[in-house]
Amino acid sequence: LEEKAKNSLVNFKGDDIGFVSRDSSRESVKLSDKILNDSEFAYFLMNVFNTDQNSSYVIINDNKAILYKINKQKLDMNSDKFEQ
Repeated sequence: LEEKAKNSLVNFKGDDIGFVSRDSSRESVKLSDKILNDSEFAYFLMNVFNTDQNSSYVIINDNKAILYKINKQKLDMNSDKFEQ
């Protein structure tokens, strides 16, 4: 699965889910639970935010890998976020 994910990165197009943060919910990005359930989405985000790769993949389980490409980044200037 990992080899297939690596090879798929070359021609990866994907779907734009917009901006996400560490605490985004699956519903907030309108991602179907047929793709990822809530815990899988949280695991995916944790891995994306813990790496410095702009384009990579996250192995979710033995038969599911999610590829991603970060197109743009922005800083959330919400004061509530700074207090956390």
